[in-house]
Amino acid sequence: MATIYGYGEDSMTYWALASQRAQLLANLGDDTEPEACKAIYRPSFGRAGGPTSSQFGEFDAILQTAHHTYLIESKWDSAAPAGNEVVVNDTQILRHRIFQWIRQKWSAQGRPDWAPFVHRAGQEFIQDFGGRTLANHGTLLARNCQQVLLLLQDGPLSMRNVLLYFTGTEAMPRAVVDERLQPLTEPFHLCVFNYTSMNNSGYFPMANA
Repeated sequence: MATIYGYGEDSMTYWALASQRAQLLANLGDDTEPEACKAIYRPSFGRAGGPTSSQFGEFDAILQTAHHTYLIESKWDSAAPAGNEVVVNDTQILRHRIFQWIRQKWSAQGRPDWAPFVHRAGQEFIQDFGGRTLANHGTLLARNCQQVLLLLQDGPLSMRNVLLYFTGTEAMPRAVVDERLQPLTEPFHLCVFNYTSMNNSGYFPMANA
């Protein structure tokens, strides 16, 4: 069998979802069977746009279990060396708030098509997010948003924020904080994974194929 090698946090995220899911669920305190979960790798909602944009970037993953829908950001030690705390930036925090808002409102409206959803919720979204807008009907962003909502529609509405931290050393951060090193209003559950670096690089063996 050939070994597949990966680099950086994107590969590590896929590795965690594909082959370390039991450990991830244990870290989350979730008793769902690994094979009963639904995983979406790097769901995209455009770039992290400006203050009036309808784009709000990409999660590293979404994992849905029998109990919760976990919205996941990932960091690794080469890009974010471990101290006692791991920092999530304001753009990432906003992404979680936006998606949670959209999913809750869409579900409360009976899971409509995107055009009536924007018609009913668009103005409230602008007010709640300081001028940002929902994606226009018919755009790729709108189709992508609705597709992710449809993929998740049969699972629990309860959503939790997760930070996966990958380290090739024994350094273990203890908390997730914002850019000002303050505790988060909506906490991120910290899950730490160890990976085996090749020659102190960012590459690691992630799977056999």
